[in-house]
Amino acid sequence: MKYLVPARSPAEAIERLTPPGISPTRKLFRPKFHHLLAEMPQVDAGQETQDEEVRLTVKVLTAIREGVLSSLDELDIPDIAPGDFGRIILGIEEPKVFGDAIRGGTEIVLALW
Repeated sequence: MKYLVPARSPAEAIERLTPPGISPTRKLFRPKFHHLLAEMPQVDAGQETQDEEVRLTVKVLTAIREGVLSSLDELDIPDIAPGDFGRIILGIEEPKVFGDAIRGGTEIVLALW
């Protein structure tokens, strides 16, 4: 089974993937959960059954959920204006470079609205 590959430098990866002029509340990062990305399986759409991948995904997302709930004060969640949207990135995969283009992979985010 293959797993997601966490970015070596998540803050740098986020900066490289963020277009200019994006609100800071849309690119916040909290490192506490980043390591869990390495336990998240890659899903292969061509694979007939995905039972083990689903089980591991639920396990990782449950660990992140419990961690977020138990450390809300540490996460320093910003106030979001009515009608606005923000996110805290909890894990980001290593970006892939294709010539002059860069493409992001999977991100685990805590959505704020």
